Amino acid sequence: EESHLCDAENLETLIRFQRAARRAAMEPQPVRKLPAFIAAWQRVGAEASQTRLLDVAEQLRGFIAPLPFWLEDAWRTRLTNFEPEMLSDACANQGLTWRGAGRERVTFGFDDDLDALAASTPAAGEIRSLFTDPTARYTFAQLMDASGMEAEAFNALFWEAVWAGRVVSDSVLPLRAGAAQRFRLTGTTTEPRERPGASGRRRVHQQARQRARRVAQGWPGNWRLADPAFEDAREPSSLPEPDPIDTLETAKDLCRVLLDRYGIVNRDITAREGGAFRWRDLFRALRVMELSGEVVAGLFFDDLAGPQFALPGAIRALGRLDTDQAAFWVNAVDPIAPTGLGLDWEGLPQRRAQNHLGFRAGELAFVVENSGKRLRIHLEPDDPGLDALAIHLPSILHAHRRAAIETINNLPARQSPYLEVLERHLDLAHDHRGVYLERRI
Repeated sequence: EESHLCDAENLETLIRFQRAARRAAMEPQPVRKLPAFIAAWQRVGAEASQTRLLDVAEQLRGFIAPLPFWLEDAWRTRLTNFEPEMLSDACANQGLTWRGAGRERVTFGFDDDLDALAASTPAAGEIRSLFTDPTARYTFAQLMDASGMEAEAFNALFWEAVWAGRVVSDSVLPLRAGAAQRFRLTGTTTEPRERPGASGRRRVHQQARQRARRVAQGWPGNWRLADPAFEDAREPSSLPEPDPIDTLETAKDLCRVLLDRYGIVNRDITAREGGAFRWRDLFRALRVMELSGEVVAGLFFDDLAGPQFALPGAIRALGRLDTDQAAFWVNAVDPIAPTGLGLDWEGLPQRRAQNHLGFRAGELAFVVENSGKRLRIHLEPDDPGLDALAIHLPSILHAHRRAAIETINNLPARQSPYLEVLERHLDLAHDHRGVYLERRI
């Protein structure tokens, strides 16, 4: 029997060539279809339920974004008839949790995932020492009392630890309460210009009592250390070298998180994620996963830089993608949004939580910038698809009591032919300065 030898690197190349030859030919899709593909992959528009919400959380686990995105847009985009109470219930009863990842930036997921994905640092001694039992949960008031600090000084130290991912809560309520109060226990006050009368003094005293109550109660929920077992304070250079096999397996798990989220990944998608996702490490793991048949390498979308890797199921889904789907909106920081990928795509807004993109039949059709100050509409005023998008404006502008519209397609809003369409879904107010859209109750 004759023996044959083959260099390992050549064998890998031959295996890739063999699999590529067996794979059905598929033309790369225009990158403008990428948002529609990711939306379909993530089942945007499914009916809201507790089970479906947990599925969404599983796909978005480890994704870092500004707080407003997580409190509303992440769920409303994907779940029809979503109610905020569903998120609260998932955190209280289903094991869903969140973790700070920068000032007023968080990620959601489950403890086991976030321990690996969130880039938290050991709790500073000032905060850690307040947790008498590192595995126990404490209220904000208990921690503040133990610190002996003034309320606002402790509050600043506390939220610094929260945003660093060192201290976490079992509830989403402190995030909502904090956002409403700008994460301050007391609001700013100004002295009245004139000496108040009896009614004015009562109002001042009432406000003072409310502020005192807020300080005494602090933030809702119970708080715990994110990593109660952490005690090793050595410099990274003095720690033992990680096992290469363990490092590769960790990188594979990170790849699976991104593939579950997008179906298809490349360097730019990975770079946009940041955090624990580093392309250099993930690229090596993806090559190994390609050899095992877990992923496929190829050119699936034009204009996406570098090698692209996809799950076999994602390739099949791309082949049957129907872009003539219902209209949907995404926040500009959403994983579905094409912002932040360095694409040559005219009209894309900046990747900021104050911007939203509306898609119709797979195409970018409507852009809301700066919380509604600027609108850019790529449909004609009589296009029926415009109503399908405009009907969602109330939920997009719900956080703003009165949104000032300055321009529509770079023209003064008062002169726009689109006002008639918008008026069918929102109340319009006009004055000499501009147009205002108020949410219809």
